[in-house]
Amino acid sequence: MPRRIILPLLLLALSVLSAQAAYKAFWVTEAISGITVGPVVNKPGNRFVAGGSSWVVLDSRPGEINFADARTLAVQGPYALAEQRMFELGELAYVFTRVEDYKGDRPGDDASRVSQARRAPAQKAEEPGSRDLPERWVLGPVPSTNPAAHKDAVEPWSIPTLSLRPAVVGFVDLVDKVQYDWKLGGLSGSRKQSLQVVRAGVSGEWNGFHADLGISTGGKTSGTLVKDGLAVSRLRIRGGKGLFAEAGYDYSFLLDDEWSVSVGGAASWQRIGADISAHCARKVSEASSPFVYVLDDAGNVAIEQSAEGQADTYEFGDWSSDLTIEDLRVAAAVGLRYDQWYWGLGARFQLDCFGDVSADVDIPALNGSYGLSAKRSQPVSLVLSGWYSPVDNWYAIGALSFGGETRFRVGVGYFF
Repeated sequence: MPRRIILPLLLLALSVLSAQAAYKAFWVTEAISGITVGPVVNKPGNRFVAGGSSWVVLDSRPGEINFADARTLAVQGPYALAEQRMFELGELAYVFTRVEDYKGDRPGDDASRVSQARRAPAQKAEEPGSRDLPERWVLGPVPSTNPAAHKDAVEPWSIPTLSLRPAVVGFVDLVDKVQYDWKLGGLSGSRKQSLQVVRAGVSGEWNGFHADLGISTGGKTSGTLVKDGLAVSRLRIRGGKGLFAEAGYDYSFLLDDEWSVSVGGAASWQRIGADISAHCARKVSEASSPFVYVLDDAGNVAIEQSAEGQADTYEFGDWSSDLTIEDLRVAAAVGLRYDQWYWGLGARFQLDCFGDVSADVDIPALNGSYGLSAKRSQPVSLVLSGWYSPVDNWYAIGALSFGGETRFRVGVGYFF
């Protein structure tokens, strides 16, 4: 007897559970006004009113739904039963603002009510260059019996980071000038005398890390490295070429949807081999005494002119040699950038924290030779940059630097 009772009850419970699991509850929102009706259960035969008309839920395949006008019996559908999916009821456009499993035990009852949905802002993409999602309708907050429900909960403080897509850029520095203060033999020379090159290379960016690698050519100075004098004049550098590299890391965080700030640093190295030339005064003969000392018949010292005596002799002439300059620099940086989905602008402030410049050449002048040394004139640079993406994944860049470095860079990049 107990088995005969328990078995039908189990079958009835399983059928109820399977029926509940098969049903979905959904809310429909008119796309223009935001007027919402729900929840409606997708049980065939259920009715609801939307847009001034009564609609009947029809039988449909899993994941889909069909409707019929209760007055004309005109069928509309099938539609995919998914959130934010747009569909038509009569002549009006609707969206499914919410779809969830039905959890009740009476799917045929009408529990729908009219409410007002609210607009949710467009979802901004985390990565520049990708399109944002459009605005959408979402259900308003469900009324609560909690008397403190109107108060905003305190959320844990956090900094949203800026995520940039990995990218590779080929670039050309049409102008690259670095100002140096030069010295000859430890004595003051020309200040803020620039060494100019043209550079070409490739750069990469991934997860905050960035690196540049390339070649330099056409290195020269526009003026003399030391003030012209009798000993040395017209000291210049020509025909410079070499290699350069830079690597660094930036931590970037968002201020809002478009603005972001970065803090980081970078180390750079450049090696240039060039020709150096000057007009120098050099000694060409050693001096000997032009007089001889002899004794006369009385034993007194007498001075006579020597025919073989001569004084020091100098000549002025052109001099040239090979020169190698190495420049190592470590800098800290802070930047501000503004990004839309297909273009952006940025400003970056750089401060040199460490620098070392070496020049391995000795310049002959007068009775010896003197070493050439240099250091950067200014430790501060300002970099203004911009990018523009005319087609998917490809973009053009431009950057202009002022201060310790004067640079104009153009390039083409590809982001993954």
